[in-house]
Amino acid sequence: MEIDKVGSNLAHQYVSQTQAAQQIAAVKGEAARKSSGQDRVDLSPEALLLQHAQQAALDAPDLRADLVDQVRQRIATGSYQIDAARIADRLLGGDLA
Repeated sequence: MEIDKVGSNLAHQYVSQTQAAQQIAAVKGEAARKSSGQDRVDLSPEALLLQHAQQAALDAPDLRADLVDQVRQRIATGSYQIDAARIADRLLGGDLA
């Protein structure tokens, strides 16, 4: 029958195209492996900015350690006084200080 010949021809074309595509992909993959000897990652500008900011924060000296120690000592001795009105004013956006 003529239909069988057409169906067979289409199947043969499909197989040939699939094999050709696989060969091209294999060649491209091999070329890519040969051209780059190392893995590579490109970071976005935002990621680079975040990375630099994080490093700057890690590198910054701890300037307030002495203040923290003073407050801890005052809390431990019971001499630390909390100004509730000042805290409330600052929370509400005022400038009472």
